[in-house]
Amino acid sequence: MAKSNFISRISGASLLAMTHVFSPAVAQQSIMNDAPKHTEIENGGADTRLPGQLALAYTTENTSNAYDIMLNLAPYTILGDVNHILGYNEILMGDKDFLNAAVRNEQNCIATETPASMQDEKLEQLGNGEIEIDDYVHHLLIEKGFSFANGPNAEEDVQAFVDNARAFVNLLKSIMESGINLHFADPQNEDVYEAYKTKSEAIKLVTERKMGLVYDFIIDEFDIDMTAEELGKHYETTPIPEDVINAAKNYIGSDEYMTLYRTYFDAATAAKDNFQRVRLDDTKLAENIKSYGPQCIISYGAHHGANILSNPDLDELLGEEKTVRIYTYSTLDEYEANIEENGWPALGNDHPEIIYTLSDNILYIAEHYVSDFQEKLRTMNIDLAPAATSNSATPKLTP
Repeated sequence: MAKSNFISRISGASLLAMTHVFSPAVAQQSIMNDAPKHTEIENGGADTRLPGQLALAYTTENTSNAYDIMLNLAPYTILGDVNHILGYNEILMGDKDFLNAAVRNEQNCIATETPASMQDEKLEQLGNGEIEIDDYVHHLLIEKGFSFANGPNAEEDVQAFVDNARAFVNLLKSIMESGINLHFADPQNEDVYEAYKTKSEAIKLVTERKMGLVYDFIIDEFDIDMTAEELGKHYETTPIPEDVINAAKNYIGSDEYMTLYRTYFDAATAAKDNFQRVRLDDTKLAENIKSYGPQCIISYGAHHGANILSNPDLDELLGEEKTVRIYTYSTLDEYEANIEENGWPALGNDHPEIIYTLSDNILYIAEHYVSDFQEKLRTMNIDLAPAATSNSATPKLTP
């Protein structure tokens, strides 16, 4: 087909009724929606979610009672915050009882998932009252460029963004005023940055090539004198002939397309996996925490408490006999919803030892931790009442 003939044909108003006008995004959606589906690539692998695996439930008298128990189970208490704001708000930020319990139980260390490089003179000034809360918020957000975009609408709502930062800074000040040593524990090394950059570039490339390969095919098949980028822009304002659309759909179903696309897809998958391995390599983090002393409360992303992509996880590096992993939620329904939405905590092979729900002060104990937990209670001379619950996340509740 002649190039000039092709261009005149797709821009001819007399044939508008036979064609459709597409933006590149709409054109891609139209072509892709009707093309043969390749679920082995698009699904990205099997569903790895696990059931709750919670075996026992105990009612505590109040939050103070719950915290006294939680803080005496192991030298290292890992508070795996499932999305940072949940973890920080619901225990550290939102509840003075926790800090009071930490002081009462002679805890001397709290480590947060904050870059170690940010533990500077300004933080000391905040702790001793030389600067105000908002001065340090400005230091974090403007001078350090630290992100507090977690939480509802925080990415779109500037006020929510600032409020998250202010709540976190209030937490830091409260920790330091309590006399507990505060540590910013996140190593944030160069390897993580490089792996993130490689992952971002690979994902961008696979996204571009998903339709770029189709444009390349159209250019070759219909002998069009344009680059793929030029053709994409051309389709922003001109109709696409039905025969071009049909040819493109058939091409997407071909082995040739899948072989080419898989090359980019596999590269992006490998880059994402590598980033996860590097980011979740807790070797340096564990070294940092050990340097703080023989015990510590660790408020950290829950991924670091699970064995993902064959990494040694944080509790293994600290010593499994020295650690307990506790994830906190407002309600057990929230825990179930998180598993349903994110597949967490089942992204790894491990499960936290305890789920604690603040609304009803219930400790849910995982199957693998039942005997250890009961032995700890006997050692503390504590007798907890079984919790009555019919929640579907705990089908094996047999206290």
